[in-house]
Amino acid sequence: MAIKKSIEVKLRPTVAGGKTPEPLKGASRIQIRKDSLIELTGTVDNGRACYIERVDPDATGSSQRREAILWLTPDPNLGRGVAKVSLPFREAGDLNLTDQYRIVVADTPSEDARDILFEDITESESSAPIQEVWTQAWLAMLKAEIEILDYVFPGIVLKDLVFARDKRTFRVRSVNGSETNNCRVKPGLAEIVIATSVDGNEGSRDDQPSDLQIPQVSGLEEQVKKLNDFLLVSSSDRESNTGWHGLVLHGGSGTGKTMLLDHVSRTRWGSVHRVKASDKSKDIQDIFQTVTGQARSIVLIDDLDELIDKERANRSTVINALVEGLVSVRQAICDKEKPPKVIVIAACRDYITIVPEKLRRPYRLQRAILLPPMDMSRRTAVISSLNPPFHPDVKEQIICDLSDRTHAYNGLDLQKLLSTIDYLVAAKLHHMQPEAAGTESDVRPKPPADTAFYTDSLEAALLEIRPTAMQDVNLKPPPVRWDDISGQESVKRDLRLAVHFITRPKEEIQKFIRVPPKGFLLYGPPGCSKTMTAQAMATESGLNFFAVKGAELLNMYVGESERQIRDLFSRARAAAPSMIFFDEIDSIAGSRKGFGSDGGGATSQGGLNVLTTLLNEMDGFEDLRGVFVLAATNRPHALDPAIMRPGRFDEIIYVPPPDPAAREAILRKNSAGCQLAPDVDFARLAQLTEGNSGAEVAGTCQSAGKLAMRRSLDEPSSEGAISMADFEAAIAGQRKQITKQMLEGYAEWEKQFH
Repeated sequence: MAIKKSIEVKLRPTVAGGKTPEPLKGASRIQIRKDSLIELTGTVDNGRACYIERVDPDATGSSQRREAILWLTPDPNLGRGVAKVSLPFREAGDLNLTDQYRIVVADTPSEDARDILFEDITESESSAPIQEVWTQAWLAMLKAEIEILDYVFPGIVLKDLVFARDKRTFRVRSVNGSETNNCRVKPGLAEIVIATSVDGNEGSRDDQPSDLQIPQVSGLEEQVKKLNDFLLVSSSDRESNTGWHGLVLHGGSGTGKTMLLDHVSRTRWGSVHRVKASDKSKDIQDIFQTVTGQARSIVLIDDLDELIDKERANRSTVINALVEGLVSVRQAICDKEKPPKVIVIAACRDYITIVPEKLRRPYRLQRAILLPPMDMSRRTAVISSLNPPFHPDVKEQIICDLSDRTHAYNGLDLQKLLSTIDYLVAAKLHHMQPEAAGTESDVRPKPPADTAFYTDSLEAALLEIRPTAMQDVNLKPPPVRWDDISGQESVKRDLRLAVHFITRPKEEIQKFIRVPPKGFLLYGPPGCSKTMTAQAMATESGLNFFAVKGAELLNMYVGESERQIRDLFSRARAAAPSMIFFDEIDSIAGSRKGFGSDGGGATSQGGLNVLTTLLNEMDGFEDLRGVFVLAATNRPHALDPAIMRPGRFDEIIYVPPPDPAAREAILRKNSAGCQLAPDVDFARLAQLTEGNSGAEVAGTCQSAGKLAMRRSLDEPSSEGAISMADFEAAIAGQRKQITKQMLEGYAEWEKQFH
């Protein structure tokens, strides 16, 4: 049997005669025959979401859809083309028993009820407004009544509820901001609100709408002001207000887009319609058709990125549905004698790259508000608003320190972080209670006015809760410190200064340098601690660290390498202040003269595209504010000259083989804890390893230890210590990696910059 999308029916009551009160549980069920249920859904399962609408809207002048659920009728005699509907649902949706109706299967399941707005419709003349002191009691009673139900819908009436001799009747005005939906009830999820200004008429909401303004949000004061200005202008009665109804909130993950959309939905200014990422073009068309026939409506499109994702097969159809819907809204505003008021707000990561040009045209989604990553002042405001569990005397100092250490944390990250700190501090305080704790007389200890008390809790929380921008980056450097690197003092000094360029205030830096360098290239022989230097810089600076080997970015699939580079820089910008370290950068930034020398056309073009992408990311249209780029290579002569131009790698630092003092320090460090013979002379060994790299010097200690261990196993009566002779033998048997020609090549390459 072929599955249909809709059927046409006449309605009949579920209870004959209508004298017996019908239960509200299950009131939104539309009961149909088994064969009709199979035709619509392909199964006999109950609970599929659907819509019911009049076939001929002109019969009553209304074409408004109502959401419901499909159910198999228990009546074996129900005829074809007939559906049973409860009286509470018919009254709520103004459905009658004479018109023809269409039942349409929904593509997505019913939403969960999150916000339920009630209005007091008690008709008694002696009934006064609910006293404020009893409001919470009535809310609790309404919540208990609703949680008995399976579904809740606008128009459902709770009759004759009694509290403290006061009998009242309430009607659901809206659910999740909508007046036509049908939502699942989950205990404890929904927030219950009683409207405060109701005159008992059905039109009271249109006559006395709530203000279309949202409350301030800590850290987003400027953005909320812009949003409230847009809402004020868009909802005004000005005759010229025919185009300012579309807006996009854009920003990275966790910047507050969904939170602001939820604030807008709770204004109760008008019916709320949500476009979901899974919606099809027909669903979008239905929503816009509905809102053009309503007095006040809000259309919210969260995750616009997913709705019009480039991988979506019907992407162009969905985009066209959005365009047509926005055009129809403006047409209705311009043409109707009593024009509808419609607000459309979408959310995505980036306005320019995500929203197609045809949606950004005037009178569509023309306006945009950027929700940027939080700076230190915004992080301070958010952390303060979360009321962290610190003693008042040290609270301000700890919040300031915590704000300084939470670069790249978004609002949600900070909530998780503070929740974790609260838990860890509570656990610590619990262990401070006396052993006899547990009686009512026990007083829980209060946090002390000592910053040291909170240190371990803060460190543990920061280790557990990482910024969202860094959560799937498994590139955290080993904990290397500057002191772990022997020698290379000039290199350390230059890189310490580089960190200040992105961590100090811009005004302070510009007292000395108008445009500070943002890219540093380390070059020199292999094994001379270039990679270790980058790791130490990341550890000591506290910057978010992204490290990749150049060869890891090369991919056989066309365009994939370029995409990975763009994604790497995008992630670094989102996690700023941050550091990108390219090891073996010559593998992706080789000279363009070399591309094609092997005759491989696809490979050569791919390599050229990778280099071009890297150059564009380093000094292209998007500023690298707060991002430091460090690269290392053993083959600087293989790099493309363009990578050395100002604005890319402004500083080029030679990392030479270690000097005698550094070699002696490496020998001592790598021999620490080993059993050494008295004749071992580290100063002499430093002279014997002249020209060796740091890695080779460290390898000397390992080789000498192996010789001593082998001797100990072969001759148990021997001393069992590493002798000077072992070190000398290890040096003599070592093959040098650094040659004179190699060092001369580095010197010759450096001359071009002088």
